[in-house]
Amino acid sequence: MSNRKNNVSENKGNITLVIILIVAIVVAAIVIVWSLKGSGRIKQEQLPAPVSVPVDEQVKNLQKMSTSDDIGAIEADLNSTNLDNLDSEISEIDNSSGDL
Repeated sequence: MSNRKNNVSENKGNITLVIILIVAIVVAAIVIVWSLKGSGRIKQEQLPAPVSVPVDEQVKNLQKMSTSDDIGAIEADLNSTNLDNLDSEISEIDNSSGDL
């Protein structure tokens, strides 16, 4: 009976030790990254440049929409929105994702 109690207390001690080690590793990693960033070893220029996304005509048309919340303005915006070509680029996406 006391053998079981010893095993349970040893398991709790092991779990506590593992949790403490994980927390210590995470804190050490954060400190290292912060110190490297603060010392200038990691500079903004070393980060990858943002990718520019070409703006298509549909996006430009959406930006021209009215900001009014009147029913007439909303209806005009809906009527001017071209929903016919929403799937025009699906085949291109399928072809490019087939390489993955």
